[in-house]
Amino acid sequence: MEDKFTQFTLEEIYFIRNCGNDNKRETVNVFKKYLKFATEDLAEIIQNSIKKIQGLSEEEFRELRNYPV
Repeated sequence: MEDKFTQFTLEEIYFIRNCGNDNKRETVNVFKKYLKFATEDLAEIIQNSIKKIQGLSEEEFRELRNYPV
């Protein structure tokens, strides 16, 4: 499990935690909405986060969401 978490940057983890969803599908949907308003740099972080989230199971996502940073 730890390998899955180390692929995320602190910025990505903070985005996920601040999104407020315990469901990865809903989080991805919110992130896609963020893309409409994001600067180029922020959009890159969001897109990378979406790709990484999609590679997680729901259980892994919940563990990441509650990961202590």
